[in-house]
Amino acid sequence: MKTQGLLAEIAERLGRSVSEELAAALWEVLCHRFLPANVRVRDGQGGYWPIDRAADPGEWMAAAHEDQTLVGQFTDGLPSSSASMPSMAPRMLRLAKVATPARMRQQAVKGLQLGARTGFIAALLRALLGQDGVTRRSWNRFLPNRAIGT
Repeated sequence: MKTQGLLAEIAERLGRSVSEELAAALWEVLCHRFLPANVRVRDGQGGYWPIDRAADPGEWMAAAHEDQTLVGQFTDGLPSSSASMPSMAPRMLRLAKVATPARMRQQAVKGLQLGARTGFIAALLRALLGQDGVTRRSWNRFLPNRAIGT
């Protein structure tokens, strides 16, 4: 499922379509660019199924564009870092009142994301608020710092 299908799935989960600005941001900030090469998805039996981009790029890309949580890191056998379900981005941005980016740019609104994990939400914020509109801080030294400069 590519971005268009993902937008339809997100709209179905939210019960309405995403704003034009957010849809444009989702096209600009492709979620798969913020994922590690190795992810794990729920296997339906209480565990996780590993997917390796190098070993199976098709399965990895399909997983990247499903509305599901992808686990990128385990600590002591438990998920310790993940990429949120893509439908969470519109929900969080709506709750943060980042629904009308043009108006927000006029007001010089800035965004701060703490514990940014993969950087996907920070990159969406940058697409909505402008290049200088977002500061991101993450405490996980093992994850790539990819949102800034993307």
